[in-house]
Amino acid sequence: MKTLLISLLHLNILVNVIAKADIGSSACGYNGETDTSGEKCQNQPVKLEYIPDECTSLFYDGITIDNDFNISPTNKETDKKRIFMLVDGTRPVILYYSRANGIKGWFEAIDPSNVDTEVQKLTDFFIDNPIEGLVLKGIDYRFGLVPENEIPQNYSEKISNYLRTIRAQFPSLQIGMYLEAKSLIHYGELKSKRDGGCSKTPTDFTDWFSFGILNNVVDFYLFGFEEFNECNCKFLKGGITPLVTPDPKDPNINTLVRFSIALKEAPIPKTKTYLEYLIKPSLKKEDELKFRGCERSYNEYCENPDYKNSWCADNQDSFYEKGQFAVTYARGFVAKDIDLVDRDNKCECNDDKFITFYMVLSGYRGDPMITCSKISGS
Repeated sequence: MKTLLISLLHLNILVNVIAKADIGSSACGYNGETDTSGEKCQNQPVKLEYIPDECTSLFYDGITIDNDFNISPTNKETDKKRIFMLVDGTRPVILYYSRANGIKGWFEAIDPSNVDTEVQKLTDFFIDNPIEGLVLKGIDYRFGLVPENEIPQNYSEKISNYLRTIRAQFPSLQIGMYLEAKSLIHYGELKSKRDGGCSKTPTDFTDWFSFGILNNVVDFYLFGFEEFNECNCKFLKGGITPLVTPDPKDPNINTLVRFSIALKEAPIPKTKTYLEYLIKPSLKKEDELKFRGCERSYNEYCENPDYKNSWCADNQDSFYEKGQFAVTYARGFVAKDIDLVDRDNKCECNDDKFITFYMVLSGYRGDPMITCSKISGS
């Protein structure tokens, strides 16, 4: 009898795990970083009940599996409690899923001899953490970082076979792939040059991924913009993800317009496209170690006027443009680090501690642009 009850409990949990959940069009990435001393940031994370209702689901980074198939929080052991907290909430939870050995770990993961063991470990994890989805992170070979001659032959086909095995066990689990937006530009422009710039219909990016194969097993592609451009003086007003270039003489600047051209060339359905926008400022490389992650916020930006001379920050116009861009080219967007916008209301934007999220959302919905003097870009 005891064995039967355990089996029924196990089955019930798995049913909950595979229950289809809609990510929605305005998802949010939860960061959760705090400062235990309370000196640099607040010492308690933002409670889930304070997160905007318009956040249709919550993304979190996440979990990592090592070479022995042990699954643990990506950042620190204490994140187990944070994952439990997210799962106990009312919104769908999607975790970023990484390999301890980076992309080489993914090369090993797609070996058919390893997948069954991984499926069992995932099953055990889902029993305690009934999440709605996974985003495969680090699986794309970003140009300039991984020599293309190291990429396994038939990489897309092997990923497809790997995901089919995962889906056989969890048929309704939302599965996404995290891809660098600037890599899409790079490989898209390579393809355009190879085609002589005359391609009139979307074709596969065979130098990168065979999306025609992956579309059958991937629910969505999440394009990240956190490293779209390196923060420098050109991006102080408007942020590192500009719609158009702030310097027409610099051919190396990535823009949303260039991204849209590459996206149109790719056989990726709009319904499978999500854009991950950073809704907090970016720092110059030389300044990144000077600040804790939780300090990189509009809270600090508005409190310290001098940061306008060194931090790359979006403004009310660029956020609105990002919302408009997302509704045109994507199924929706993920507002990264929703809990690190303006916790102490230092920007004084109508007492809205999540103002940058709502600025993007207003553009997405076609509502009037939200304005705020301290985030006006002036």
